[in-house]
Amino acid sequence: MDVPIIMYNTPQMVGAYLPRTVIEDLADIDNIVALKDSSGNLIYTTEVLEMVQGRIDVFVGHDEVVADCPGRGLLRNDPGQRQRLP
Repeated sequence: MDVPIIMYNTPQMVGAYLPRTVIEDLADIDNIVALKDSSGNLIYTTEVLEMVQGRIDVFVGHDEVVADCPGRGLLRNDPGQRQRLP
């Protein structure tokens, strides 16, 4: 079954970052279509973006990083607060 998969990086919830090399490898799998990074670490997010080189979309889920996203190639903003509102 080819279901689109979005990887989630929420280190504040699980105590560890999703390793950049794992993201880079998984980006080659056809049905892995995106990463939502809620780390708030712009350096990490930028490095991931460079590693995946357009193979997957990168969502930013940490509000403090959103202002720095334009011009860096981050394709979408998906703040978590919106997901909790009706």
